[in-house]
Amino acid sequence: MNWIAIPDSMNPPSDVNGLAAKAIDELRSHANPANVDGMRRYGISVENALGVSMPIIREIAKAMGRDHQLAQLVWPADSMKRGSLQA
Repeated sequence: MNWIAIPDSMNPPSDVNGLAAKAIDELRSHANPANVDGMRRYGISVENALGVSMPIIREIAKAMGRDHQLAQLVWPADSMKRGSLQA
């Protein structure tokens, strides 16, 4: 079996991994079950929802700054709004 070497430039540095974990932890700390219930009432899938309001998400995103590698690490995570941190 042939393995393809991934260039170091494609492997995010450990500080980006730490920032991604911090962003996800920050989102989890603002989880709001009442918002999740409201989403459920409108038929929105809440399987992985945290119920974090957009103003809080924008605040977290602003604090994290713009970073493509960080966005790639946060985007595939299990919550629907985490992708908003890419903004």
